[in-house]
Amino acid sequence: MGRAFPPGFEGGSHTVVVRPIDGGWCVASTINDQALVFFSGRDAEANARRLALTIANSGVDANVIVHDRRNVQIGTVHYYGCEGIDETVPHTPT
Repeated sequence: MGRAFPPGFEGGSHTVVVRPIDGGWCVASTINDQALVFFSGRDAEANARRLALTIANSGVDANVIVHDRRNVQIGTVHYYGCEGIDETVPHTPT
């Protein structure tokens, strides 16, 4: 099954970064060069995590890197890539 990746993508994982900008927050990723802009840091982080989960569901690992208002990295989350997960089926923890 072939997947289209952006030019220059060598495999491995994609990165989604949340950074402060004047008047809001920016979500940038290695998927494309179009950044998303949000007024709320909470909304920016939630959308970054949603994007990373979507990437992981396509079979590619994804990392979310979050910065605070001083642009200091305060957290990372890694989503492991896997294909074929049915989001409608509840998953029970083991």
